[in-house]
Amino acid sequence: MRSKAPKIKWIFIICSAIILTLAACNKPTSNPIPDPIRKQVNDMTISEKVGQMLMVGIDGDIVVSGSTSFIQNNHIGGVIINGYNVKSPSQLLQLNNQFKKINSQENKNPSLPFNR
Repeated sequence: MRSKAPKIKWIFIICSAIILTLAACNKPTSNPIPDPIRKQVNDMTISEKVGQMLMVGIDGDIVVSGSTSFIQNNHIGGVIINGYNVKSPSQLLQLNNQFKKINSQENKNPSLPFNR
């Protein structure tokens, strides 16, 4: 009968080599690649982070000044556009463009997602 010790020895050596190889792959590099999204999030205030998690709806089919100031002052992350907000394709385009304009004014957070 052959001893099982040599097989166990080789299995141990192979498993050790795999573990060491995987551990070496996880080491951080000396010059990590900068992550612009992480930097942007780290630069945001708590108020801005909370606002970015909120989505709001509007009552009508146009953006009124109260909605504009609310979105800007609270750093709102998204606007829900419902069926009653849409009268025609051209009006929907105008509504979207109004939200884009609001978002581009004094908003350092680049996106204002829409949900329909």
